[in-house]
Amino acid sequence: VEAAEGGTLERHRKRIRDLIDSSNARNKEFLKALIIADKGGISPSEKEAFNRTGVAHILAISGLHVGVVALFAYSAALFLLKRSERLMLAVNIRKAALAFSFLPVFLYGMTAGFPVSTVRAVIMAGAFTVTFFLDRGRDFLNTLALSALVILLITPYSVWDLSFQLSFAAVFGIIYMTPGLDRLFPAEKKDGGPFEKKGRLVRLRSAVSGRLKDAFLVTLSAGAATAPILAYNFHRVSFVGLAANLVAVPLTGAVVPLLLVSSLASAVSTGLASVFLTLADLVFSLILMTVKAFASLPYSSVWVTTPTPFEIILYYALLFFAVNLNRDRRLKYAALVVAALIAADQGYYGWFNKSHDLRVTFISVGQGDSGLVETPEGATMLIDGGGVWGGFDIGEKVVAPFLWSKKIKRIDCLVLSHAQRDHMDGLKFIAENFSVGEFWWNGVGSLGGLGKTLEERGV
Repeated sequence: VEAAEGGTLERHRKRIRDLIDSSNARNKEFLKALIIADKGGISPSEKEAFNRTGVAHILAISGLHVGVVALFAYSAALFLLKRSERLMLAVNIRKAALAFSFLPVFLYGMTAGFPVSTVRAVIMAGAFTVTFFLDRGRDFLNTLALSALVILLITPYSVWDLSFQLSFAAVFGIIYMTPGLDRLFPAEKKDGGPFEKKGRLVRLRSAVSGRLKDAFLVTLSAGAATAPILAYNFHRVSFVGLAANLVAVPLTGAVVPLLLVSSLASAVSTGLASVFLTLADLVFSLILMTVKAFASLPYSSVWVTTPTPFEIILYYALLFFAVNLNRDRRLKYAALVVAALIAADQGYYGWFNKSHDLRVTFISVGQGDSGLVETPEGATMLIDGGGVWGGFDIGEKVVAPFLWSKKIKRIDCLVLSHAQRDHMDGLKFIAENFSVGEFWWNGVGSLGGLGKTLEERGV
C-alpha cells in the first residue's frame, strides 16, 4: 500500500514537473522550487541575488508557504459558507472553514514531497487548527510551544536544525514583538467630526494604512527575531531585507495558491492548469524584478563576523526591552545599559582582543594550503586560500567563516606562495570581501580573477 501511495505521489509530482518544463514560463526553476521543492535548477547567481536581499527563505517551502495556503483555503471556504444562511445557523462556519483549510495544507505538503521543513510547517498548522477548535486559538505562544514539542518528540535532533530555529524564531517574533511594536507606533486617533464627514475615502485610507502598517511590523518582527541566527550561520546582514520582503512576501502569497490550484487542476485539465501556471509565472516575474533591483543597490548586504553567544543574548535582551518600553519606563534604563554593553563588547574585539604571542593557524582546505599568522601587535597575514572544486568556493565556505569566527575583518598582508588554483582561488573571495592592506606573491604565472579583484580594490 505504501509503495502504491508513493508511486501515485511521485507520478503527481512528475506531472507537475513536466507541465512546468513544457510550458512557456520564464521562471520555471523558481516555480518548481515553490510547488515541488526542487531548487536544483536555480543558478548560483540567482540564489546570490535572493541571499543579498534577505528573501532567500521564499525559495524553500516552509512556514510562510504553508501559512499562505492555509489562509487562502480558509478565506475561500469561509466565503462559500457565508453564501448559505442555513449553514450559518446550523454550524460554526469559522471552525468548518478552518477544518477544510487543513486539507489543502496537507495536499501542498504532499505535492512538495514532504521535505523536513515542510513537515514541520504542516505540524505547526495542525497544532494551530486544533487549538482553535478547542477555543484556545488566541493562546498563540502556548500553541507555538505545542508545535515545537510535537516536532521534537518526533525528531529530537530538530532543535539543532537551522530551518527549525528560523521558523520558530520568526513565528515567535511575529507573535511576541508585533503587539509591542504596535504600542510604540499607535494609530492616529480620530477626533470625530472631520473624519466622519469625509466618509468612505477616509475609511479606505485608514484601512490601507492600517494594512501597510501591519505588514511592516510583521516583517520587521520576523526579520529582527531571525537576524542573529542568520548572522551566526551565514555571516550576512541585508540592509534592504525589510523593503524587499515587504514586496516579495505578499507576491509570494499570490504565487503559491496559484501553483497549488494549477497542480490540482493538472489531474483534470492540462489547459486549465496552464492558465493558473501562467498567472503564477507573471506574478513571480514581479518578485524576480524586485529582488534584482534591490540586489543591485550598493551595500544591499554586508558580511559580518560571527556573533558570540553573549552578543546574541545582549541582542535579544535589547529587543525585549525595546518592545516593552511602553509597559514600564524603567526598561528604558535597562535598554541603555544593554546598548552600552554591546558598544563595550564591540570595542573589546576592535581594540583589546589581541594575542600576546605569535600565533599560526593552519586551515583545513583539503587539496592545497592556507594558513593564518597573527602577531602580538594584532597584525594578520593570510598565506594561500585553498581552491575552488566542483563549484564549492573554499574561500567563502571555509576560510572566510574561520576568519569571521575570530572577529577578523581585515587582512594586513595577503600572501600567495605560487599561482596554482589549489592555493590561489580561495583568496578571491577574501580579496573581494575583506579589507586587505598588502599583497605578496612571487610574480610567476597569472593571477586571473584574483588579480582583477585586487586591482579593482586598489591593493
